[in-house]
Amino acid sequence: MEIVYTPEVCNDPESGITGHLKIKVPSLIARYDYMEKAGMDIGMDGNVKGGNLIKAIKYLVGVSKDHLTEVKLSVKGRDLSSYDDLLYDADGQNILQDIAMKLMSGFAPGNA
Repeated sequence: MEIVYTPEVCNDPESGITGHLKIKVPSLIARYDYMEKAGMDIGMDGNVKGGNLIKAIKYLVGVSKDHLTEVKLSVKGRDLSSYDDLLYDADGQNILQDIAMKLMSGFAPGNA
């Protein structure tokens, strides 16, 4: 399943960031595999109990490259159109961290 995702920061007109991303949403099994590989502890209720959050975000930022199918963002006059653009741009890095967390927690239909 692919969704059009508008990062929350785009809802703040003062941020100077507009646009959207297209993301191939991982399955529940893939999300749990990602959390396991990232070293996160998952409780019986499915919630994260612990682990190294920095390690998890680093891993999931890398994994997000495979899930970004389109990047169309304008950041304070700069066009960002790829994973690499996001990876090397300070504002883009914040967006990648947001995506990393969503890959772990899931994309709720109302958040797309």
